[in-house]
This record gives sequence, structure tokens and C-alpha cells, in this order.
Amino acid sequence: DVDYVGAIKGNTTNITMGGILQTDIGDAVLDASVEFNSNYSDATYKGDFDLDAFDIGKLFQDTIFGVVTASGTIDGSGLNLETLNASLDVKAEKIEYAGDSFEDITVKGIYSNSTFTGRVISNDDKIKLNFDGLADLNGADSKIEFTSEIERFDLTQFGIGDSLFWVSGIVRGTMKGNTVDNFIGKGSIEKLKIGTQNGVYKSESILSFI
Repeated sequence: DVDYVGAIKGNTTNITMGGILQTDIGDAVLDASVEFNSNYSDATYKGDFDLDAFDIGKLFQDTIFGVVTASGTIDGSGLNLETLNASLDVKAEKIEYAGDSFEDITVKGIYSNSTFTGRVISNDDKIKLNFDGLADLNGADSKIEFTSEIERFDLTQFGIGDSLFWVSGIVRGTMKGNTVDNFIGKGSIEKLKIGTQNGVYKSESILSFI
């Protein structure tokens, strides 16, 4: 079911709206314009949005994303993640990704050809970081090229170790994989700290990993 309350103008393929959209996959406050092609297989759009428990995985027919509560702006095209080509400026209160739930995430950049290029700032309790780079999200062939200042990455929260285990530092590198458990790559780590129940290890050297 879909219910809409608000202003709307245009025609069946070119729509400008400002109102509240309620659907089976979540609710959205929209101030946007959308233009569909003749058979509704593609669309271009631009505007502001405020999503409340909205399942973008179902919207874009993709299982890697789930329910999102977020607000922001978008300017782009595409009706699924394979064809999505858009610039994004998003503040997420909560987002489900790859089976995990994250809170307080800011995303600003461009998503095109299943690749995100830009900045992600995470203030989630599990992982606090600033990420600048490229993330190719093509399933098992996912690749990340990045510079990331990690304030705290709680590995225990991702099933690595059975007691306190966290890391922080400045990481630059290239990694491949589709989950935290199977990422492999190469790069360097500066100002590394490793925290366990036995204390904190610090290194002032620049460490390389392969």
C-alpha cells in the first residue's frame, strides 16, 4: 500500500512533489522532482528526503542494504543499485548494511557503477572513523582504496575475539572482500593502538601490511 499527503504536480512521467509518503517498506518526507522514461524502467531525480525506517534494500532490489533512517539530498538517476548514478549528501541516524546495523553515519560523495567515491564519517559505537576514498561494492569482488583515520574499531562487535579487542590509527591501503572476516589487502598503518583486556599497545612506527 502507498499513501501520499502533500502537494504534487506534473504528469505521469514528470512529477514534482512535496509531502509525506507512507509505504509498506517505510515512510519518507519528500521535496523532490522525478522524471521517468517512457516504460518506467529508469528515472532521474533531484531533491531532499527524510526517511523513517525505510527499506532501501527492497526499493533497489539489493540484499546488502536494509532499513535506513536518514535525511539528506540526492541528485541522480537509476532505480536499482546496478544502474544508480547519483551524488549524495546523507546523514543517517541508523543504517543496515551487510547484516550489521550502524548509527550516526554521514555520507557525502558519488555513487556510480556500484562504486562509491567520497567521504564517510562514522560515529557508531562499533566503529568511529573518517573514511576518504573509493569503495567498489560489487559483492565478493568488493574493493576499497582509502585513507581512514580510525578513532576506534571494536573488532569484538564483529565477532573477532571473545573479549575486549579494539584498534585505532591512520590507515592507508587497498583491500578486497565483502565482509570484515574476509578482507585482504595491503597498505600502511600509522599511530597504531591495540586495546585488549590486558592493556593498550602503542606503536609510533609506520607499519606495513600485506
